[in-house]
Amino acid sequence: MIIDNAASNFVVESLISSIKVTIHGRKKWGWFLLSLFVFMANGFCLLPILGIVIASYVRRYLPEIIQGIVLLLYFCLYFFILYKNSFETFEYIFDKETIEIDDQSIIVERSGFLGLRSKRVFLAGNIKGMTTSFPVSKQFSLLTRLTFTSSSIGAFMIWHSRGLIPFYNFGKGVSQPEAQNLINTVYMKFPKYRYTGISKRQPNTT
Repeated sequence: MIIDNAASNFVVESLISSIKVTIHGRKKWGWFLLSLFVFMANGFCLLPILGIVIASYVRRYLPEIIQGIVLLLYFCLYFFILYKNSFETFEYIFDKETIEIDDQSIIVERSGFLGLRSKRVFLAGNIKGMTTSFPVSKQFSLLTRLTFTSSSIGAFMIWHSRGLIPFYNFGKGVSQPEAQNLINTVYMKFPKYRYTGISKRQPNTT
């Protein structure tokens, strides 16, 4: 059952045991080219120079065994940064987001240019809640006035207990009323995803 189709770019389907959301956006070629330039500069200029500096330092001051470990860690970090930044760069030309919400997980998939896609899966046990991002945006109103940051902020936040960053932002191009309607639907269907701002307490065994 489609519960919100006020705009062709935002469709919410409430199924028996899940909610599926499809968001159609626009490719941002200008920001993609700028981000690609930064990616190329970091990946093939700044990071290699940093690697040369680190290699020179460890060869001069550290034993051979430690040298190998440090250089191996650096190369792993280098390729991880390239991998992560490449997806962040290509997200500017991803024009479709699909969100699937059920009792077990929330899945966010972004896709677009050349069939590229990225998927994030958040298991229910690691989710503290789901909210709109508009109250958060208002707290940083100065940043949201900037073109770059305002175009990058999505309408929804998943608060979770994994990683250094405790939230995941998605849903670009969704208005505040549309976002709030979806959040209300999610809370009605899956109360466990209601965010209270308080960490889940462990049961008292004493």
